[in-house]
Amino acid sequence: MEIQELLRTVEPFEVHYERPTASARRPGVAYPVSPQERFDELKCVIHQASVFEGFAYSRRDIPAHMTIAEFLTIEDSLRICADLIDRAPRGSFWCDRLEHVIPDATFRFQRRGTFLLGTFR
Repeated sequence: MEIQELLRTVEPFEVHYERPTASARRPGVAYPVSPQERFDELKCVIHQASVFEGFAYSRRDIPAHMTIAEFLTIEDSLRICADLIDRAPRGSFWCDRLEHVIPDATFRFQRRGTFLLGTFR
């Protein structure tokens, strides 16, 4: 499969997450993740696949993150973030794969496939 072949060129990497954040401009609570450069590389490589050809991506510049809460008000986002900021875990994990997930009618994500990173697979 084309996407799997492209992802073989991206070596696995460690992802770090620290304090949750929320914005006074947009609703939602998320963990920023790093290193951002590795996620940018990953997006660049995967968008080389023919399935993405000819599509414009208006959200390309959104920094990588892990969503904690969404579909709520800005006020609720700020309240939840304030409640979590000193209690939420911090840490890291090894990113050696991408999961292809699609939301169903109730917005629960269902796994459709797994793509492994790197050449050691």
